[in-house]
Amino acid sequence: MLPTFDRRSFYEVCGLDLYGTVATCQVIELFIKHTILIPSALARAIEAHDGPAAQRLLHQLKGSAAGMGGAYLAHLCSLLQRQGDSAPAPDIKYSQLIHKAYTDLVAALRIEHARLSQIRTVQPPPRRYAGSAHLANHRKG
Repeated sequence: MLPTFDRRSFYEVCGLDLYGTVATCQVIELFIKHTILIPSALARAIEAHDGPAAQRLLHQLKGSAAGMGGAYLAHLCSLLQRQGDSAPAPDIKYSQLIHKAYTDLVAALRIEHARLSQIRTVQPPPRRYAGSAHLANHRKG
């Protein structure tokens, strides 16, 4: 079974080592802010038998989840997307599966956010050119 949250793929995309903990926390916050309404909108599209709207929402959620390490959610969305725009909207039980997978991903991301918030990103010291120590010693003598 695919993981709810794949930390390794998340960090490959978000680049914690490049951007630091603050920026990575902001990415998590933005994901939640911009996707929080998608599962309920998907449920409404499915209930209304609006296949094209459901497909658009599935596509949006799939891409967002994949970028956040949400392998299982992205996989579910992909499976439902394969029905295509011309097919009727997926059954409501799929909406419930997606809502659960989304909720689980958000919970995992919030845990990761809390963990990152505890870490201080230490910036590496500025690089000195090779001769700086020599110059400092030279000035003393």
